[in-house]
Parts: sequence; structure tokens; C-alpha cells
Amino acid sequence: MTAFRFLFGNYITLTNIDEREIDRIIEMRISPINISVHTMNPTLRCKMMHNRFAGDALRFVRKLAEHNIKLNCQIVLCPGLNDGEELEFTLSEMYALGESLQSVACVPVGVTRYREGLYPLETFNKDTARAAIEILERWGDKFKAERGSRTVFPSDEFYLIAKRELPPYEFYEDFPQIENGVGMLRDLEEEFSWAVEDEPERDIKRRVTIPTGEGVYAFMEHVMDFAREKFPGLEINLVPVHNDFFGGTVNVTGLLTGRDLVNRLSRENLGDAILLAPSMLMADEDIFLDDMTVQQLSEKLGVPAYRMHKDAAGELKDILGTAE
Repeated sequence: MTAFRFLFGNYITLTNIDEREIDRIIEMRISPINISVHTMNPTLRCKMMHNRFAGDALRFVRKLAEHNIKLNCQIVLCPGLNDGEELEFTLSEMYALGESLQSVACVPVGVTRYREGLYPLETFNKDTARAAIEILERWGDKFKAERGSRTVFPSDEFYLIAKRELPPYEFYEDFPQIENGVGMLRDLEEEFSWAVEDEPERDIKRRVTIPTGEGVYAFMEHVMDFAREKFPGLEINLVPVHNDFFGGTVNVTGLLTGRDLVNRLSRENLGDAILLAPSMLMADEDIFLDDMTVQQLSEKLGVPAYRMHKDAAGELKDILGTAE
């Protein structure tokens, strides 16, 4: 049962699990199971995953559903492969799974510049992202009307690419797929605004620099305005950083490297401190993906740099300089 170690919180493809193990999951009532589905078309799934067993493994999805094992599913959407009519087919097959289907997150494929010899994937643009959102929201409406829960959710990144306003906070219900970037920005906005409201208004003489991915820059400017408006004298220098290390199509904060931060921030008035999103750094160490440390970043830029807290209240205290 070595495959069972992947069943607790991680997304699995079911390609390394056999019938006996599926029966064991059902017998032990291990639920929910998180599955990277990508498509319910067996032939296309084999192609996308470059695995000849990937299509046959879809029968395990149906078997788990038939035995009332709750399923959280992920679809990494690739333009020209599993979007459009293929996405419609996948969602119709998922609808047929019934009440066992707990949630579906759809995220756009990320493409780095390190793709020599790999399948020539395209990335989403404004029009293709809007088309995907239309399909996903329509199916979400169907689930909501007929089963009481939206179930199907586009990730925040789709709305950013499409240059469409994010749905309201209530759209995300109980945020079942927040770890996949579904509703993460709305949740941050809500929590940060409450954190600002809880802090007493006062004059803050402080300037901080916060680097961020290009994709979320505009939204994060809006969020930081909550603090700017309440604390006179507080300067929050939010800086969008182009990702040269992985390539310009990668624009999320969590994949920025120390090297790119040094190149971009060396042109800025950094103020009192550089504040870093935890997603940029290793879970247990203050090290970026290119092995630069936070201490090295501080030395190169001549300003102290700190990892921010993960929660909004802690993040605000980092910005105000009152964190313990």
C-alpha cells in the first residue's frame, strides 16, 4: 500500500494505483481523495500525461464515486488540448459522477522557458481565458441550481489573464479549492481589510517595499490601499517583478527568484525594509528557488529583508513594523 502516502492532501493521477488499492480505499472509507484529472477523455489523458495507463485509470474515478468516496478534482487547462469542446465533455462526465464530486478547480497551464524537446504548449490570452471562464461559470451555475453548490471553479489566474473582475467573496462558498488559487485573492482582500479595521488609526512614518508577481500587481495595489488610506505617512512601495529566470509568461509571486528581485529592486527607493511573500521561499528555510538566501538579498540591496507572516493580520503588522 505504498501509494497510500499520496492520498492525504496531495493530488494524485491514479496511474500508480491498482484495483486492489482502490478497493482498499473504498473499504477503509478514505475520503476525500484529491485527483488530478485534466480530462475525462481517455485517449487525450494518455497524450497529455505521456502515460499509456492514464486513460484506463479514469475508471477508478468512477468507481470511487460509485462507492460514495468524496472527490476533489483538478484540471490543468491547456489551450487547444483540453479546453473548449473537450472541457465541456470533461465537465459533463464529472457531472455524471453525482454527489460524490465535491469540487473541481480549473487552473491555466504554466509554461516556463525550459521546454526544449517538450510538447509545444500554448498559454492563455485574454480571449481564450474569457472563453474558458464562460464554460466553467456556466457549469458552476448548473451545479449550483441543481445540486445546491457551485462545485466548479476557475482559478484566480484565469480572471487576471482575462482582465475580468474577480467574482465576489460569496461566489467561492466555503473555498474548497483555495490551495489551488481559487478565491485566494478575494480571501486575502477580505482578511486584510478586516485586519486594517482592527488596527487603531495612527500616523506611521515608514516606507516598505513589497515585490510581487506581475499577474497580481494591480489587485495587490488595491488591497494595499486599505492600509495606505488608514495610516498617514505609511508608504507601501509595491513593485511588479518580471520573471526572467523562468520566462515572462510565468508571472506569479511564488516563482520569483532572488536574482530577479535583485535586478528589479536595485532601481527602487527601498525604504526601511523589503517584505517577502512566504510563497517565494522554501517552506522551512529563507531560501529562494535559485538558492539565494534572504540574507544575501539583504546584503546585495543594502536593506534588511524579511519573510512576511502567512496570515493577513501578521502581514499588516509586518508592514506597520509592529510584528514581534
